[in-house]
Amino acid sequence: MFKTHSVRTSSKKSKAPLHPIILLAAITLFLSILSLDRVSAHHGWSSFDTRYAYYISGTISDVNWGNPHSEVTLRVDEIDLPADWNNRELPPGASETDGKLTIESARPYQGDHEEIHLVLAGPEWMERWGLDRPLEEGESIEVVGYLNTSDDDVLRPVMFWLADGQGVWQQLTAFPDQPEPAPSAPNHAGENEEEVSPQPAPAENNMENQPHSQPASPEDSAISDESNQSEQAASSATTWLVVGVIIVAAVVAGAFYLIRQGKKNG
Repeated sequence: MFKTHSVRTSSKKSKAPLHPIILLAAITLFLSILSLDRVSAHHGWSSFDTRYAYYISGTISDVNWGNPHSEVTLRVDEIDLPADWNNRELPPGASETDGKLTIESARPYQGDHEEIHLVLAGPEWMERWGLDRPLEEGESIEVVGYLNTSDDDVLRPVMFWLADGQGVWQQLTAFPDQPEPAPSAPNHAGENEEEVSPQPAPAENNMENQPHSQPASPEDSAISDESNQSEQAASSATTWLVVGVIIVAAVVAGAFYLIRQGKKNG
């Protein structure tokens, strides 16, 4: 009699290595989440205290011009608001409501930092708002904006003005909190408030000599509305684009995985 030997086969299947497509989908998902966080950080105001606006006039000491935003280091030279501050004309493309609220909320910068880091819009938005060149070291500008909630040496301007008086708007999205009016302050020249109380606009000659007293034109308001709508549309498009990439990557990965498993089982 011949003895038969039974051969035992292991019931445990070897684990297939992680499919490259699935790994790619996971990496895509991770990078997409990071991208959404960065978009929010670069273009949102959530990390800035928009209740209190601060004014600084200074000299640029460093420039990093590019996307997704530009960064400028500003040496603090002056903090007192100009005498005609409340009559300052808003830059082209400004939101009249948020611009006026920021002007009314502006107060002298009282921090201890001799240099402030400015977070500005990217070059494409700069060009749209009238600045078709990078800022330069040694250039003097005036800024009004809001400090970062965790880094008090970081300020995001709502608008700034060049030495020649050109204003450049900077707001892309809505403020998380409405700006609060600044407390009344004594006159910078040391005069009594009675002597500098607001006077009614007297004459056309005064209007010609003080262009900042003119309200924003309908054209500027239209540009502001278009800018805000375009930014909201661009933000929504970016979000849906990222979501679409994630969905497509997941579907492709699942399809490849199912096809491969079907071939193995077949």
